Amino acid sequence: MKKFVFAGSLMAVAASSIFAAAGTLDVNGEIVTSACGLDPQSSKLVVDLGKVPVHVFKKVGDRSAPQNFEMKLTDCELGTLKTVAVRFAGASAGNKELMATTGTAKGVGVRLQNSTGALLKLGEYGSPINLVDGTNTLRFTAAYEADGSAAGDATVSAGTANGHAEFDLQYK
Repeated sequence: MKKFVFAGSLMAVAASSIFAAAGTLDVNGEIVTSACGLDPQSSKLVVDLGKVPVHVFKKVGDRSAPQNFEMKLTDCELGTLKTVAVRFAGASAGNKELMATTGTAKGVGVRLQNSTGALLKLGEYGSPINLVDGTNTLRFTAAYEADGSAAGDATVSAGTANGHAEFDLQYK
């Protein structure tokens, strides 16, 4: 008897469900003629540099701890295109190699480096990276760097510091 009462209660709960429209679905993409595709999670990269104390920046060129980020290239099929170079482009800071920051902090930009530690110049392609068939992971770091543009005695003044750059890939 108890089994039938439980089964009947379960059916009553299932019968009381209500379904309604709750949102939309947009599907975006692009078919490209390149050696590789770009993983969807790599098309909008976000790097959190955290909360860095002002005292880290004692002089121009001082940097915060670098934070790793990566972009994944998918379905690579090597034919005549065997390397890729990445260019990050956007507004530059006091030092033209640094990405400018928006926000209330002063005297700081964002320094980008490749996986070997080579400095990437904003607006210029980095060194070519050899590709392999299949998936390739390109690794980079980002860090705050004092650029000498702060007013007064302080190299860097406290506040929010967000950067933005677009990137493109050059296959050869």
